[in-house]
Amino acid sequence: MSYVAKSDLAGLIPPQFITEALDDDGDGVEDAGLWDKVAAQAGEAVDALLGQRFEVPFAAPVPPLVSQAAKIFAASALYRRRGLTSDRNPFAKEEERLSVKLSRIGEGKEPLTPEADREMDSISVISEDAQTYPSGRLIV
Repeated sequence: MSYVAKSDLAGLIPPQFITEALDDDGDGVEDAGLWDKVAAQAGEAVDALLGQRFEVPFAAPVPPLVSQAAKIFAASALYRRRGLTSDRNPFAKEEERLSVKLSRIGEGKEPLTPEADREMDSISVISEDAQTYPSGRLIV
């Protein structure tokens, strides 16, 4: 199962760059099957980090962090395919951050999804005046 579709990259990467990144033979057309390989590798990277703790691949509904990570991993892979690495790859830092986060989740140090079972709802209390008017100058 793929966690990312090419359409998920709309708005992240210009469409022309996606075509260029998936065109190895230089004919201006995306090479057949290449996107499927990039998407599969992105999913495998996510599964490798989370598979030590969770049964992978994830079934629908896929946790949002999993699909977001796969999207960033795929976007970064497209830039790497065109020789844009490290600082030249706009997704490299986010890919590294997500790799660390997923690794921590896989090790059980963080939850995959936020869980907040509370006995009582949270409340807020305002304990001082809002001071939206000058002191002593309230006109009624």
